[in-house]
Amino acid sequence: MEGGKNDRKGKPLHTLERHLADKIAHPYVSVSGDDAIFPYGQRLSIDVFPGAVFRVVDTGGSFRGVKKVYRSFGREPLDVCVSSKKTYMPATATATIVNGDHFDKPGRAVAAGRFRGQDVQVGALEMLGSEARS
Repeated sequence: MEGGKNDRKGKPLHTLERHLADKIAHPYVSVSGDDAIFPYGQRLSIDVFPGAVFRVVDTGGSFRGVKKVYRSFGREPLDVCVSSKKTYMPATATATIVNGDHFDKPGRAVAAGRFRGQDVQVGALEMLGSEARS
């Protein structure tokens, strides 16, 4: 893990491997993303991992502002928390935002207007892209 063992609010990170093995002890997979776009704990589903719950709970310099790193044009960068570099993670995937399902202040919505040059479907708020780094 690049940024330590805790998320941006000091809570433990949950890896994909632990979530898939025990969804009670690890109720979601921790994801890093742009905290100016995603409320803390925003729920996502990712097409290549059906049934898994992903939540945007962390961030970093590569995910926001002028230093934001877009690996593929039109795809929002996300970093899925994994225990091992050997864990299968596709270069791109489709992540779907679960509207209104997050840990942050009631009523806070995803700042969809901050998706720049990307395909975003209002309503389902489909967002493209997933990146993996251990």
